[in-house]
Amino acid sequence: MRQLTGLDAAFLALDSSTAYGHVGSVSVLEQPESGESLTLDRLTDLVASRLHLIPPFRHRLVEVPFGLDQPYWIDDSEFDIEFHVRELALSAPGDDRQLAVQSARLHARPLDRRRPLWETYLISNVPGPAADLYMCGAQLDAVYPLSAIADGQGLNLTVLGSNGKLNFGALADRDLVPDVDVIIDALKDELAALTDAVAAG
Repeated sequence: MRQLTGLDAAFLALDSSTAYGHVGSVSVLEQPESGESLTLDRLTDLVASRLHLIPPFRHRLVEVPFGLDQPYWIDDSEFDIEFHVRELALSAPGDDRQLAVQSARLHARPLDRRRPLWETYLISNVPGPAADLYMCGAQLDAVYPLSAIADGQGLNLTVLGSNGKLNFGALADRDLVPDVDVIIDALKDELAALTDAVAAG
């Protein structure tokens, strides 16, 4: 059990019926030419196998009676991975506009505070690779993202995809995460292992 910091509780307090504080992203994955496609079962198994590495993904909120103090994170004893990893498909023909509309709809819903505050969706029938991006007449080769860390947060990893590449940005509080280089090296190893697994089917 861990109590939220004042800043983290403030982000939760910003939620209203018309605005939410959660963030999200969309990653478009190319269908492999050979081997097994990514299915809901495979994605669920993959996420489940990594949950021990990210304990907060199993934590849910508990409010203090009458709001006398900041809420707490506790382990969800009734955690259900199938609630958090879901599947849906775009109707034919499946274009960029449909993907944007569906993503906006998902993001516009409040997260269920009775459960850990995350969801991931496997969306099928999406359009193929987007056209190359250009900036000031030059083709964009890579985008390296950086994002802020909140009070009490030790590490922020942000991922952006562009031009057939995944680009990672890491921002860390060295006092809380002194071994961030070890984490980055492990991330590279896991990404290489995942790439090999997909290629092998």
